[in-house]
Amino acid sequence: LITQAEISQRAPADDVLRKLAHDHPRLGNDVAVLRHIYDSSTPAPTAAQAAAFDRHEGWFGDLARSFGKSDSAPIRVKALAAARRTWITLTTAFLIVAAACFVGLALFITALILLYLRKIRLRFARTRYLPEDRQPYLEAFTIYLVLLLVLPLFGARLGIGPPWAYVSLPVAFILGVIWPFVRPGGGRAAGAGGRWKAFCAAVGLHVGEGVFREIGAGIIGYLAGLPLLVAGGALVMFLSKFAGFTPSHPIERHIPTGASSVLLLFLLASVYVPITEELMFRGALFGSLRRRTGFLFSAIVTALVFASVHPQGWPAIPALAALAFTFASMREWRSSSIPSMTAHAINNASLLAILLLALP
Repeated sequence: LITQAEISQRAPADDVLRKLAHDHPRLGNDVAVLRHIYDSSTPAPTAAQAAAFDRHEGWFGDLARSFGKSDSAPIRVKALAAARRTWITLTTAFLIVAAACFVGLALFITALILLYLRKIRLRFARTRYLPEDRQPYLEAFTIYLVLLLVLPLFGARLGIGPPWAYVSLPVAFILGVIWPFVRPGGGRAAGAGGRWKAFCAAVGLHVGEGVFREIGAGIIGYLAGLPLLVAGGALVMFLSKFAGFTPSHPIERHIPTGASSVLLLFLLASVYVPITEELMFRGALFGSLRRRTGFLFSAIVTALVFASVHPQGWPAIPALAALAFTFASMREWRSSSIPSMTAHAINNASLLAILLLALP
């Protein structure tokens, strides 16, 4: 409503504001402030109401307060400067993504042709020290997944906020990782190469043909997977209209402002999460399923589980599953988890950077 008023340069009608307050009672305070902004003859809000409005509406509150003022007014200068930054960021991001998708489409078609001609060597099944028994790794993933879902709920029941969630993530990962080493019969599951070698082979924790070569494969693989991500994104847009809401990550409501907090968020999203999720999803889960079934079934099941546990909402499943399928394809191609970790890091870092730069 604030944006529409800015574009049309017409204040919203009073009956529109009344209907908004009636349909969404929690917005009653904001509507009261807006009525005074757009019609100064209405009662002025109290200091508490104005402060609550600013906290809730953020930049949109500044935009509303600047309505009808000259472009030289300080509050309007502030609002328009933020809007220009957002527009420049999104336009630049769009051009970069469009170019990347064009390159990715060429790589995707090339990969399909090379696969058909059997020119691409799939290394997963040729990895040395792959354990015969994958049951411990499937159990490890199950422990990780259950704790990942249960611990935050437990913290919420106790009234513990985000700090508990940050603690529960490494707890779930650590307990999942150590399970193959401590479970009864773990030694038999390790195989002739020893427990550690078997574990590293099972979850892809090895350098493959060299760290830099595997990182390069991750970059190429991510670009080649962009057409799948675009197709998944188009399906998300359709499902969002059907569902009546747009998927979003909860982190969008808790964006930090301090440099140290932003750095910590980047490390969490672009280093910790790619490493742990790839070792668990494409490592333990995909590796366990792949031992018993073909690539497509293993990759699809892993992708659906990966997409379902993310908090964006069910309409986002196609895009997340497309991303996860790309990561599984890298594991099948390279055997090492380094390429999928690299691609995962690129994806998270890019989205987070755009979000931080675009938000006014």
